Amino acid sequence: MGKKRFEFILLAIGIVIVIIVLSGCIPSTFTYSVSGYVTYNGSGLSGVTISFNDGLPSVTTNTSGYWSQSGLTGSVVVTPSLSGYTFTPSSTTVTGPNSNVNFTGTKNVVPPNTPSNPSPSNGQTNVSITPTFLPHKISPHRRSLIGT
Repeated sequence: MGKKRFEFILLAIGIVIVIIVLSGCIPSTFTYSVSGYVTYNGSGLSGVTISFNDGLPSVTTNTSGYWSQSGLTGSVVVTPSLSGYTFTPSSTTVTGPNSNVNFTGTKNVVPPNTPSNPSPSNGQTNVSITPTFLPHKISPHRRSLIGT
């Protein structure tokens, strides 16, 4: 009877260890790498900052638009940024090694500067403004070109 009890205890301990490992209670030291390209109009876009929410330092795309980062653990949000551009997708989540984390940039369209419509300080709307034209005075010192 002692041998069966010993085997049962070993089995129970083994099951508990497996449950602990699978539930993530034991910290994992597994790290992984991710990489990809950022493009604009089909070509690599350099100077794009790629940020990670897990505290790793940002990286910057090279002249081909390529970037890579190692040392990631768990679930990490990857976000591209460059002034004057928006990206598709705006960010993505990675959970393991991936060499295909790609983004496409689009230049932000800035509308041309247009003069703002004047508005009265009292908040009135639909105020009409009538220009006044003044007659041009001819200096007595100028001669008319007609009939000279």
